[in-house]
Amino acid sequence: MKKKIFLIISIILVVLGIIVFRVLNNKMEKITAVVVRADDDFLMIYGNGIDFCSCGLKKTGNIGFKMGQEIELYGKDIMVSETYPGQLTGVEKIKITKEQSNIDIPEEYIRYCYASKDKVNISVLEITPSGITYMIEDNNEYKNAYIFSDDYLIIKKNKEIEEENKQIRENNRKIIEEKEKEQKHIEQTNYWPSSEGLGLSSVKDEWEEVKKISNILSKDTGIYKNEDNKYIKKYDWTNLYGTLGEGEYKFNAGKYSPNEKHFEFTINFKIDENGQVMYKKPQISL
Repeated sequence: MKKKIFLIISIILVVLGIIVFRVLNNKMEKITAVVVRADDDFLMIYGNGIDFCSCGLKKTGNIGFKMGQEIELYGKDIMVSETYPGQLTGVEKIKITKEQSNIDIPEEYIRYCYASKDKVNISVLEITPSGITYMIEDNNEYKNAYIFSDDYLIIKKNKEIEEENKQIRENNRKIIEEKEKEQKHIEQTNYWPSSEGLGLSSVKDEWEEVKKISNILSKDTGIYKNEDNKYIKKYDWTNLYGTLGEGEYKFNAGKYSPNEKHFEFTINFKIDENGQVMYKKPQISL
């Protein structure tokens, strides 16, 4: 009888040990975060213990996530990549714990998720050899969706380098043609020479910043006026670059930062021998 009791107790202890072992080895890590943006197949989230990152919903599914909700994410091997934004992997389960989280979402993350360049319009009001006036109209849902930098630079096409590049391209074209003839000869004679480079030359950058005549900052040459979603900027660059002469130019506005969606755009313009200015539609880039 005692042997049977001892055997039963031993079996129970073994079973309990197995259960405890499995529980310990299947313990889920928990992360608390707020939903910054919810799409069909992924979330953009931010938490007190986790930086701004994305989380795929292929495994967990979308259970009605909305911006501002507080959620708990569970997984045994949760990891975040070092990219920006980070990519969260290893999440096996997500629970919505609050419809409105107490975690404040930094504005830069809202801008990242909801800013669209298609909702921004740039109108050139005037360009002269001495300055420019333009208006930016931001129709994004969230105010200040982008940071519109006051910095700019003007670059000019170097005609001498442009002519040099034309010659380089022509020489390269001839080299390639000779190589193609040689290749046909190789195929006919089955003769294979030693492997060598084609000897092509690289073209130079034809665009360079206009020479400055002072150390003044570009943003200090402007006058700014903001009205709700409209930003009017007027620059007089005569104290920075002087009055521009005949040639092809680019007005580049804005700076880029990996953690911010700074707004950048380029206006191509040309000044003729009479000082008349012609320009193209601003090209937006992010």
